[in-house]
Amino acid sequence: MHLLVTAREARGTGVGAALCGDAPAQARRRKIGLLRVDCYAGDDRALVRCYEGLGFTASTSFSVEREGLTPWPGQVLEMRAQDPEAETHMA
Repeated sequence: MHLLVTAREARGTGVGAALCGDAPAQARRRKIGLLRVDCYAGDDRALVRCYEGLGFTASTSFSVEREGLTPWPGQVLEMRAQDPEAETHMA
């Protein structure tokens, strides 16, 4: 994913979830095996938990230093874009 932004007014409507839900299929069509997103990790990690609920797994934490401000906490999350057929055959 290069950029995922939704309007605050759309919060809770499922727009972000729908976009993330389509991402693995898009990645498979492009022969991409791993999706990564990064997000704000502050405010009790609410956004991180949201992405985890969509199937992403937290990997690397990071911090962005800002002059005169507290550091901005970030989190990288990952999801494998595996073929659903392959997962069925592995079970």
